[in-house]
Amino acid sequence: MSPEIFTFFEINAFVLLGSTITMAVFGFIYLRPHKAVFTLMLLVPAIAALAYTLMSLGVGFIQAGDGLVNTVRYADWIITTPIILFILSYVSIPDTKKSSKIFSYYWWLMS
Repeated sequence: MSPEIFTFFEINAFVLLGSTITMAVFGFIYLRPHKAVFTLMLLVPAIAALAYTLMSLGVGFIQAGDGLVNTVRYADWIITTPIILFILSYVSIPDTKKSSKIFSYYWWLMS
């Protein structure tokens, strides 16, 4: 793979690590009643940061035919997609005002 791709992976890893730290600092201040769900929210960018770190080190690429398959990215999606779906189903409960606060905070940080 080209060096530009590995630089891209490194930049993404640092950005995701920074967003995880930012979410942790501000989230535990504002979202104390929902620590368990918020911890699951923190797992998503943390796992993605780990995946991009591994990809920047060249781990998880398998030769398939003429190209490379990135197995770390697929592992990241397999782990984080159910977490994201759980969080979306949790915040879709209409009778809790605080779950919508968690949802809006999460999307604000991700945008």
